[in-house]
Amino acid sequence: MDGERSGVHHGHLPVVKAYLGAIGLAEVVDALLPCRMAASPGRVAAGLVMNVLSGRSPVYRVAEFFRGRDAALLSGLVVAP
Repeated sequence: MDGERSGVHHGHLPVVKAYLGAIGLAEVVDALLPCRMAASPGRVAAGLVMNVLSGRSPVYRVAEFFRGRDAALLSGLVVAP
C-alpha cells in the first residue's frame, strides 16, 4: 500500500475514554439507571459524550459516528454494520 498505514484515526477519543473511566461516569449512570439491555446506559452515555466532544452529530446519527471507529475499543458498544 505504498507505505500507507491502514487503520482508523481515533484522535482524542482514547483520552476522553480514559477520563470518563477515571471519573466513573458509566458506573454512576448504571447505578442510577439499572436495566437489562445489551449496552448499559452508562456506556451509551459515554458514547454520547465522545460524540459531543467530536463535533456533535445528531443523536440519530451516533451509530454512524461509531461505524468508522473501533467501538469496542472506545466504549464497549458494538455497532452492527
